[in-house]
Amino acid sequence: MDLPIDNQRIDHASDVIDDHITIERNDPRFRIDFHFANMTAIGEGRRRLEGCLLVQTLLETRQPLALQRERKLGDADLALRSHDKELTGTFGDFGTYRLSASRILPAAFRVRGSIGTAFREPSFFESFDTPFSVANPDLRPEHTTSWEAGLEHELASGIATLGATYFHQRFVDLIDYRFDGATSRYENIALARAAGTEVELRVAPVRGVSGDASYTWLDTKVLHAGFDPTPLAVLAQGGPLLRRPKHSASAGLRYDLASGFALTARATYVGKRADHLFHGAPTYDTEAVTLDPYTKLDLSLALPLRALWTGIAPVALTLRADNVTGTRYQSVAGYATPGRMILAGLRASF
Repeated sequence: MDLPIDNQRIDHASDVIDDHITIERNDPRFRIDFHFANMTAIGEGRRRLEGCLLVQTLLETRQPLALQRERKLGDADLALRSHDKELTGTFGDFGTYRLSASRILPAAFRVRGSIGTAFREPSFFESFDTPFSVANPDLRPEHTTSWEAGLEHELASGIATLGATYFHQRFVDLIDYRFDGATSRYENIALARAAGTEVELRVAPVRGVSGDASYTWLDTKVLHAGFDPTPLAVLAQGGPLLRRPKHSASAGLRYDLASGFALTARATYVGKRADHLFHGAPTYDTEAVTLDPYTKLDLSLALPLRALWTGIAPVALTLRADNVTGTRYQSVAGYATPGRMILAGLRASF
């Protein structure tokens, strides 16, 4: 698709406070952002409406077309976002969307919810001929539909916010390997779901200091098995999805100064996860294992260099230390993860 548009911006201000369309194009990829806002009072309260439309076009060069639309009506208590569409000569035309809404209630409560869809394109090895499989022209992307509903409550005049969310995901057209000698290939067959609850706490006790903590309980289940009927199948009937922890948690603390100095610390806990360990020669068998839980600590620092030389005021030194404690863990059975890592860099803003 070719549009005679290049980095254009159109502003309208007739009946709204802020209304504009932004279109950017860098051939062969371009992005369109359409935004407008209108402030109005409704009764004793005010509402805000936001909309986002994202359209992507994937051709042979995977060219995306993106369009975003946003509208605001007063204070933020209602939001809508949708949708995103992809077209590809290999897998066809797919549309995704996301719709979210929130509403302020009396006594410093807020209720919120959202629903959306997504998909995963088949990988290269799933799509084309390999020494172990033949290409499947009827292979479709995996799809998922997810929704969530939550409640938030502000405490101590906004110093702290406590929230709880229930979420649910449904996976369809999951891809699995069908062994059939010389005609072995990947096909869509399985169905699964994931659901759980998240509890979170956010605090900002004093200026420049903020913190957050969250805990997630997750339950997954394969509703329709793949081709492998054995209990050690990746998509076994009634079994959990692999490598998904039932329990996980996170806690972070951030300190900011007006000068741009920022220090962040975050601890992450990941509970036990079911996985399969695939052995090589000579047995080539599969073993059901449980990955051990782990906790790791990450630190980051942003230090403006203006204190050393005013001529480089927009430049800041960044330091990041991942897995400070050197925790040993595996995200995939049989594969080690990096230990302690320290990264340094420069960040410039203009």
